[in-house]
Amino acid sequence: MNSKLRIHETIKCDVLIIGCGGAGLRCAVEIFEKMPGTRVIAVTKVPHPQKSHTSTAQGGLAAVDPDDPVDSPAYHMFDTWKGSDCMADQNIVKKIVESAWTQVIWLENHGMHFSRDEAGNLSKRTFGGHTLNFGQSSAFRAVFEADRTGKGIVDTLWGEALKGGISFINQSIATELLFEGKRCVGAVIFREKYGDFVKVLARATVLATGGSGQMFRVTTNCRQNTADGLALALRAGLPI
Repeated sequence: MNSKLRIHETIKCDVLIIGCGGAGLRCAVEIFEKMPGTRVIAVTKVPHPQKSHTSTAQGGLAAVDPDDPVDSPAYHMFDTWKGSDCMADQNIVKKIVESAWTQVIWLENHGMHFSRDEAGNLSKRTFGGHTLNFGQSSAFRAVFEADRTGKGIVDTLWGEALKGGISFINQSIATELLFEGKRCVGAVIFREKYGDFVKVLARATVLATGGSGQMFRVTTNCRQNTADGLALALRAGLPI
């Protein structure tokens, strides 16, 4: 009981990604496409990346086709900003909204089976909060893969990440970000299965830990979405 906590192993890599959901895996794949041969290690709280919360999404993925005669990225931006209780960073909202359709095309080109209508076009359905003309009527904006959209996203990204040579540390939690001066150089990881701590040193560290659903009394988020990734950033003095 009096033994001190210690680091059992030190691992080095080029990029450490904390979180293996849609954002973390997509980040890894982008790195492999731009810089083949990069050594990427990704950490996930769950037993396997395919169990990440992204895989539970059913209904669809919001994206405006630039050629849509009715919908507009400006409407999508407004809905997203309003849905954040007008607190979201508008520059980031703009960047995400304007790249959404490109990401849909990327996913389909890499094997995701989006549902299509009889004319062969991507099917779209309405979602709560998706409107036309700044709230005047509902928008058909969400593309989908039957009722397993999130699973399609994660499975596609997971396969592409494996092709790139990604390494996973499963069922583990990042407990502390490591710094040299003002530069993040990795993190300390607690491996639940073995009950030990691993120090991962990286040239770049990415936080992709998902949302904070379990902070709220009512949520559709998985049990593991407890905002500890956000706490990790706050403890390091980083803005969120």
